[in-house]
Amino acid sequence: MPRSLSRWIIGASLLAGGLALACATERGLEPTPGEYWLYAAVPGDPEGWIAVIDCATDSIVDTLRYGFQRGGVGVVASPDGRYLAVTGSGRPPLIWDVARRMPIGYFSAPTLPPTFLPDAHLVIGTPYESTLVFSLPSVTPMGAWPVELYNAQKVPGRSWVMGTDHRGYPPPGDDWSKLAIYDYAKGREIDSVIISPDEQGVGFQILTFCLSPDGRRLYALGGGAGGGPSLVGYDLDRRQFLFRQPVYSAGNCRVTPDGREVWITDPGSNLASPIFPGLIVIFDAMAGTVLDTITTTGYPPRPTQPLFVLDIRFTPTGEKAYVNCRKWGTPILVIDTRTRQITKLIFGDSRNMAGWIDVAPVP
Repeated sequence: MPRSLSRWIIGASLLAGGLALACATERGLEPTPGEYWLYAAVPGDPEGWIAVIDCATDSIVDTLRYGFQRGGVGVVASPDGRYLAVTGSGRPPLIWDVARRMPIGYFSAPTLPPTFLPDAHLVIGTPYESTLVFSLPSVTPMGAWPVELYNAQKVPGRSWVMGTDHRGYPPPGDDWSKLAIYDYAKGREIDSVIISPDEQGVGFQILTFCLSPDGRRLYALGGGAGGGPSLVGYDLDRRQFLFRQPVYSAGNCRVTPDGREVWITDPGSNLASPIFPGLIVIFDAMAGTVLDTITTTGYPPRPTQPLFVLDIRFTPTGEKAYVNCRKWGTPILVIDTRTRQITKLIFGDSRNMAGWIDVAPVP
């Protein structure tokens, strides 16, 4: 995998920073129980804004202005939809109260995209050498955990957080292959997972990972020096590999809500000749076999160019997937997961480009 692509992928995940609020829109949100919204942070000129998109109609129903335009930005939503963490390049994350339509506080330092822990009313973020902990809704600092939980994810049904335990850009090794498991109820690291080298001895550099809905299976995208990227499936109960499948390039990976499929984005490259198109590749979650691929070439605003897909989010029922793109100011793709067809483009023009996206229930 080209070094520049590896750096871009990791850099794209470092969507950390606080955002100054410019203004709120005049109309209030009118939530309906049982509905879901897709949130997308959009760097604008002269201001950035958060698009609030109704997942039933895939249309923008509101916008929230945050007044930040430099660098990549993104949104992380709490599982109950009450809060948003708005992140940007190099500044502390800003926490939004969705129902009140206002920011309620900032982190005290720049971090990676935060992780919400609803059962403990905490939100965490990792800056450099430890993991910061804040209470909600006050966004009060609660101290720091002595572990680096980069790209942290909550383990379903447990008081555990899992995250890559590394920083910087060293050669792939144990540090880059380790996922730390931290029990925040006990206040200590209780375990770790090491993605071992392949049969040829090529180490595994974890770029991104996801967990099955029951928290029993791990899927990691990464690669190593001298070897191309791959998708690894791993049984956390038995501590054994399910599969290891090569991919062309590594974007992000997500498990479908039913736990049966793993979708990855294969961003492609506009540096190669000919240009390698961005793909969405669908794997069987147990066997690792390829079930389908979705190509992104041939869609507006540049029909002859691939869209260089990056992040994936599913609706809770799994009937739709949303995929954002990183080139040409291209749209969010709306995909019917049953037919594997792109059914709509949100932001189908070159003026807008969504950063990290998230789906959450209407609070």
